[in-house]
Order: sequence, then C-alpha cells, then structure tokens
Amino acid sequence: MYKIWSAIKNVFSKMRKYPVPTKEEAEELKRLRQEAGMTIPQVAEALHTNQARISEYENGKRGTDPDLIEKLKKRYKLIIQYNA
Repeated sequence: MYKIWSAIKNVFSKMRKYPVPTKEEAEELKRLRQEAGMTIPQVAEALHTNQARISEYENGKRGTDPDLIEKLKKRYKLIIQYNA
C-alpha cells in the first residue's frame, strides 16, 4: 500500500504548477469575454471544462497555462473585431 501512495505522491509532485494571473490579467480576461458577448457557461463548454474553473481564472484564484490565457484573449479580440 505504501508503494502505491508513494507513486501517487511522486506523480503529483512532478505536475506542472502554473502561476495565478495577476489582478490586472484576470480583469482583462473577464472584460474581453464580456466585450465578446460570451458568458462563462459558453466559454466553459467551448473549452470542455466547468464554469467554476473559468470563473476562478477571471477572479485570479486559479493558475493555468499562460498560453491558454493568451489564446483566450486572442480569440475574444477576434470575436470583438468581427462583431464591430
């Protein structure tokens, strides 16, 4: 049993830890989503994740891959430009 828990602990310790976005980054992400006319449920569905996770990104309570945040911002900006 100890070997199993040790292996699990080892896997989790090697998992990549992502930085939590700054307050400004989180606010920008939320503002862009709103300007794009998207709701949190729509974004969550598109990313195949839950609404709480998107909310946590936008409130600066959860870290994620910085590349994902940049991709979201770019897509929001494209939607905003398209709708203009």
